[in-house]
Amino acid sequence: MTGQKPEIQAAVNPLPMVSVVIPTYHDWSRLKLCLDALAAQTIPAERTEVIVVNNDPFDPCPYPLPAPNMRIVTESRPGSYAARNAGIGASRADILAFTDSDCIPDRQWLEQGVLCLQKEGVMLAGGQVRFMMDRPVSASALLEAAGHMDNEDTIARHGCAVTANLFVHRQVFQNLGLFDGSVKSGGDIAFTQRASAGGYLLVYCHKALVMHPTRSFSQKLRKAFRVGKGLPFVERKRPASSGKKTVMLLLHLVPITHPRRIRRAMKLYSVRQSGLFAKAMFLSVVLGVVKTAGILASLPYALFAPEKTTGKIP
Repeated sequence: MTGQKPEIQAAVNPLPMVSVVIPTYHDWSRLKLCLDALAAQTIPAERTEVIVVNNDPFDPCPYPLPAPNMRIVTESRPGSYAARNAGIGASRADILAFTDSDCIPDRQWLEQGVLCLQKEGVMLAGGQVRFMMDRPVSASALLEAAGHMDNEDTIARHGCAVTANLFVHRQVFQNLGLFDGSVKSGGDIAFTQRASAGGYLLVYCHKALVMHPTRSFSQKLRKAFRVGKGLPFVERKRPASSGKKTVMLLLHLVPITHPRRIRRAMKLYSVRQSGLFAKAMFLSVVLGVVKTAGILASLPYALFAPEKTTGKIP
């Protein structure tokens, strides 16, 4: 014996294959920025496939895709969740990563998201969504940052996350079914709540980062109405008692963003302008009234429409 300790070689645990699904609808210019960022990921390209789902088959992509691991499929049924379901059906990997065509993933986005899913028991992971803020920060932009894309807050408080930055094991879709492709808003919230209630562990992944642009106020108004129209369907599918569903829907009718969320956004983006908090609160009331109008517009149909089932993947 030489007295030397034998050299122990660490086992190599390569990252698994990942399928990235991105729905797009007449958004080719912003999608190009997203695809360029995905072509520069730290995870090897041969371990990934990027599936762009064109939600308008009559509007072809005007440029060649920036990497050979990227392809386009089409889905004629309108809606981002129908498009995401088509992307899931076309995917091959055991891990699915979701983002939006207007998001720009960090170089380590895929690697960090996969690492989160490799932790024991984790089946879903929602990553960090940060907004690209102009300076000085406007009240409208601050209010958007305080909204529903705060995966850290929504995962901790409500057991749900958004598809702007979401990682899911294929097994979850195999067992629970796909997104509700009939809705235009809230399908990600409904699906991740259902998964959490079903015992699938959903965690927040701070290092899996995507950047998101802020919208104009007119765009926010349109989205507020669309989100409102989707909320009765989301609450209908919430895995809870009828009483809890009713309470949550009534809370959605309150036309104001919780001050805690706005304060949290101010801290996150280092905003200290005097009066901005009050302006953001006022704008939240305006958007809240529009969202309430959307809720009331779809509530009768949501109450009496037959329950739809979601398809599954093999």
